[in-house]
Amino acid sequence: MDKNYTNAVKRSYNGGRSGLASALDFLFFNLIRLLAVYLLLKRPISEPILRLFLSITITIILAIISKLVSDSRYRKHEARLRRDTAKKLIQRKLLCMNARELRTKAESALGTDCIIIQTASEADVDAVYEAMRSISEAGLSQVCLVSVSGFTADAIKLCERCFRGVIDAKAITDIPGFVDISDISDGEIDREITLEYEKPVKAKPGFKNALMPDMVKKYVMLGAILFALSFIVRFSLYMRLTASLAFCAAGACMVLNEYSVRKKMKR
Repeated sequence: MDKNYTNAVKRSYNGGRSGLASALDFLFFNLIRLLAVYLLLKRPISEPILRLFLSITITIILAIISKLVSDSRYRKHEARLRRDTAKKLIQRKLLCMNARELRTKAESALGTDCIIIQTASEADVDAVYEAMRSISEAGLSQVCLVSVSGFTADAIKLCERCFRGVIDAKAITDIPGFVDISDISDGEIDREITLEYEKPVKAKPGFKNALMPDMVKKYVMLGAILFALSFIVRFSLYMRLTASLAFCAAGACMVLNEYSVRKKMKR
């Protein structure tokens, strides 16, 4: 399987966090678990070496169980992600489809007159009122209002309360046999997931970023904190020297900012 796709699914599963961050979390959590088990065994087992050995064994077993549960949840997440992505790709194709062709296909499937709403977002109450005006202008007594993206809860309530028997609101995915997820190939799904959860390119930190105008307040605050700490900790001289460097950096930021502003004004 493509490595980029696998990394994209993992980022989706981990909420956008990197693999290194997840690995560090796993290590830190198991260290806390080891410490907790060791403390729990302190009273029943007095021998430190035996207690440590049992604590490590129990922690490894718990880590294996957690990994198995996590892998099961990961597989379910991947299946749900692929299913949702396939629906999104189908919706995209339906939005690009010719409106007349889409209406003809829906009417043949439902056996009644249809009004198609082709919007990327869910159809709201305004769309229902607009459909009602179209029904009155066409002189129809009953239609099926079909939305490519579904309906909001308020729109469904409006159809049920005010236009019962006149408008039957249906999402296009509710029409039997109209949408088939198998029409989307695995390659399309893999490509869409990879692009959706592609790792963002972060700007590399540089010396110029350290002297930006918005850094003045940060340097001043850092210098003030370090100067205050010099009266509390033992190494007061080092704290005050570091605070002086922070204040100098703030001054350099201000000077460079003033220089760049004057340079722009001369131009």
